[in-house]
Amino acid sequence: MNKFLNAAAKAVGAVLSPDRRLIIPGYQRPYAWTADEAMSLLTDIRAAKADASEADDDAPPYFLGAIVLSLEIGEDAAQIVDGHQRLTTLAILLAVLRDLDEEGPTRLGRLLTVRGRNADDIGGAVVSPRPLDLDFYHREILREGATAALTEETTVENDAQANMLAVALAFRGALREGSARSRMWLAEYVLRCCVMVEVSAPYQEHAYKIFTVLNARGKDLKDNDLLKAELLGHIRPDRQPRFTGVWERLESSLGEATFAQLFSCIRMIHSPGKARKSTVAEIRERLNPAADPEKFILEELEPKGDAYQTLLKADLKIGAQSARANQLLRALGRIRNRDWLAPAVSFLVDRAPRGDELLRFLSALERLAYGLLLQNADENVRISRYSKVVAAIRDDQPIEEILELMELSDYDRRVARMVLAGSFNQKELRIPILLRLDEHLSGAIASYEVPIITVEHVLPRRPAADSEWLINFPDEKERKFWTERLGNLALLSRRINNQAANMSFEKKKNEYFSANGVTPFAVTTAIIAEPEWTPEVVERRQRHLFRTACKIWRLLD
Repeated sequence: MNKFLNAAAKAVGAVLSPDRRLIIPGYQRPYAWTADEAMSLLTDIRAAKADASEADDDAPPYFLGAIVLSLEIGEDAAQIVDGHQRLTTLAILLAVLRDLDEEGPTRLGRLLTVRGRNADDIGGAVVSPRPLDLDFYHREILREGATAALTEETTVENDAQANMLAVALAFRGALREGSARSRMWLAEYVLRCCVMVEVSAPYQEHAYKIFTVLNARGKDLKDNDLLKAELLGHIRPDRQPRFTGVWERLESSLGEATFAQLFSCIRMIHSPGKARKSTVAEIRERLNPAADPEKFILEELEPKGDAYQTLLKADLKIGAQSARANQLLRALGRIRNRDWLAPAVSFLVDRAPRGDELLRFLSALERLAYGLLLQNADENVRISRYSKVVAAIRDDQPIEEILELMELSDYDRRVARMVLAGSFNQKELRIPILLRLDEHLSGAIASYEVPIITVEHVLPRRPAADSEWLINFPDEKERKFWTERLGNLALLSRRINNQAANMSFEKKKNEYFSANGVTPFAVTTAIIAEPEWTPEVVERRQRHLFRTACKIWRLLD
């Protein structure tokens, strides 16, 4: 078309040519398609194939959209600027089709390997994923026969590899029941009749501009994916690997969803308050990262990303105070929302506090977070409270003034007491509150290395008409009053069994609440020690847990 742009319709077999490599540059997002999205593509292709016959040389094409390539790295290789999700998915599909039959490799040939490259050459893939996933892709997808050996237990190291595995297993499950002939016809249809518009530009800058036009108006990419391309795509090629490595390390270790939340945290630190625009739009407006991408990555993304991860993993190392600090972080981590992370990250990174100062801050933050949780504070209230703390940290206010901002008001404490004393039927409260009480009752030595934690009502919600529960709780009004109280709840390390709910108290204790008479939870141990379960026992336990909670969060005047 011109010296800056070329566009041509090509069949997938020509796009995935063995005469060139298609390299996914490091600034691209990881492979993110799920099995559902991949199966939707396969369903569409099979539906289109149903209208064509094997002998039909003029079968109508099935259009798979446009891809954008940058050709500046050499005639035998190109960078995939846009389209690598589809190309990787098609490569996985063809690999599965190849491996489902003994004659597959012979009939399909080495269509996924560059001509002249050895099959064992990890750099010989026609579609080359980002370096972080290249070894997995070569070992589990590219090698002949590899996808036939995949199982749900195949080892993966990050979300991208987990997605590749899930897509391969979904394809194999959907295709293995058909005949070998139908599978080979499907592979031929993909290679010959599925068409893409390949848009190529000689320079990365031009290719990126095309990529932005194609994606900025849609919903295919998350905002942080566009920011990644915007920043890393404008760093000098010889310096890209260093900064790509920082980005991908955080993206891989945090996981895709949590990594996206990191940008919301960065936004709130620099623009306290509720977002008025998209997260990335406000980051662009406030920090202008494109002006100096390297500075943004090294001074914003990396230190705050590392702090974010440390806080979520409860892995602070601050000497003698480490155990207590990490206990507080584990308690914070049980809260469904993560709004508390912005002030925590800001304090840890921007203030570089001493261990004792950080412990005081985390103690106040945990108290505030649980106070807001108990009053079921909505997002606006939470952000308003935390934003004041973030602003005080940013303004380098003295620690005492920051801690004062985090104090619970009389209203906060009054509402918290009402919730703890009342009907405790909010599911999002039960496990965080009970585990925090459990830690305190165990002397802060509790360790919850159990895969499942659930909450069970000791007195069942709907006791059977002939059960002993109606003997100890004959009055229906009194029974309903105590059923949902904190004092009637137990923590279990197993899934809830609806049939077990109506067991007698003695049987529940021995067969359901514990394993061989042992439970990892102090709150449940106290229940097992009770000889019977009566309104008086529940009331006594309710008062005890209420006083304990008030002591932990200083809820009484």
